[in-house]
Amino acid sequence: RGRRSQPNYVVVAVVALIVLAVLAIAFGNRGEKPAVIDPESVTSSTSTPAGGIGDAVGAGAATDESVAGVVVAMSAGAAEVPAADSNPDKLDLVIETVQNRCWIVVREESAAGRTLYSGTLAEGERLTYSADGRIWLRIGDPSAVRLYVDGGLVEVPQPYGDFVLSDAGLQRVE
Repeated sequence: RGRRSQPNYVVVAVVALIVLAVLAIAFGNRGEKPAVIDPESVTSSTSTPAGGIGDAVGAGAATDESVAGVVVAMSAGAAEVPAADSNPDKLDLVIETVQNRCWIVVREESAAGRTLYSGTLAEGERLTYSADGRIWLRIGDPSAVRLYVDGGLVEVPQPYGDFVLSDAGLQRVE
């Protein structure tokens, strides 16, 4: 009689691990440097700062004078429009998640600029920035966020994508 072969589970497991490792290397990094967030520039609280963007940015102890960012969790029922900073030479931006959650990347100047934030904002959270130049944004779900620029609401066009915010307004980047 012929001997009946049984699968060798060790060989199958090793092959599966090799396949997973190759896939992780091929699709894991995609050539971008990982986002690094300065822990001193990101804070969380249970209420929104009363003084507006300038006070929120000041609370974040960011070391770069040109761009500073703070994540603030809004208290229930807080729906006030953020006030514009008193400095007309700076571009003041507030990104507020109003429904569900939204994946966002914020960089200085362009897609190749220094990463200021990369992550998912939950409903009710805010990012605030004050910049001398442009701010590059990648927004995963424009319907989930509101952008306030210098205190005024700016419409974010659908679908998801890359945008540049400057003195000229919000523009989609192709």
